[in-house]
Amino acid sequence: MEFQQIIIVGCGGNGSWLSLFLTQYMSVNVDLFYLPIILVDHDTFEDRNRERQFFARPGNKAESLAGTWTKKYGSDLTIQAIPKMVIAREDLGFIDRPAFELIPVDRLIAEYSLVFLCVDKCYPRVVISQYAQTLSNVVLINGGTANHDWVVDVYMKRRGMQNNPLEVKYPDLLTRAATEREELLQPKQMSCTDLMETRVADQTFIANLSTACTMLQVLHSLMSLDTAPETIMGDVLGATDGIRGPVLKPMLPLDLQLVE
Repeated sequence: MEFQQIIIVGCGGNGSWLSLFLTQYMSVNVDLFYLPIILVDHDTFEDRNRERQFFARPGNKAESLAGTWTKKYGSDLTIQAIPKMVIAREDLGFIDRPAFELIPVDRLIAEYSLVFLCVDKCYPRVVISQYAQTLSNVVLINGGTANHDWVVDVYMKRRGMQNNPLEVKYPDLLTRAATEREELLQPKQMSCTDLMETRVADQTFIANLSTACTMLQVLHSLMSLDTAPETIMGDVLGATDGIRGPVLKPMLPLDLQLVE
């Protein structure tokens, strides 16, 4: 499968661990090592994040990780940090958050992009999903994590064919994204960091790690087989036939349909 750039949007619980695995994988993969890796996050690492997230130094998440991996793979990989929040083009000029910068989605994602969605909030997830549907060739790998269970979804659009986008599979995303957008449009009351922390307080390190590993396995499937499951669900403490432990739930096949 052909890509021209790989983007991780959200560099926290899922994205930070994914960047660890992804950079190692790309550095030894002849089909990927020449591609630029773009890390996107407006938020900062703090000591309280160490319980679930990987980082070598405090500071902006994207810049911290980019600095770490450039130091390790600088001669082999091209790594770029974008310390900004992704928003819809039409919201530029209406969302005002002096504490961080914004980037319209169309300035980040282009044709033949592979995008790992590791954000915790629904607004940027929906913005990216809806913009991806306007392109001709793009792949989104979305990771969702709870306390002990997780789900990874694949959206692919190729040569006039696509499968169900995220907001079709999860209709509540639209309502939640609209609520978050209204919060961003209002005068600042609670920081985006505070909003995020209240929403993801039930995530655990093990679930984040499982999500990141699965997202990388999906990429490997795309590179090796040119296909992948549409949805993969797992539970760290699930049950099968009365036995408790890691469970991989039934996977949904990737079903590409002609775009009308």
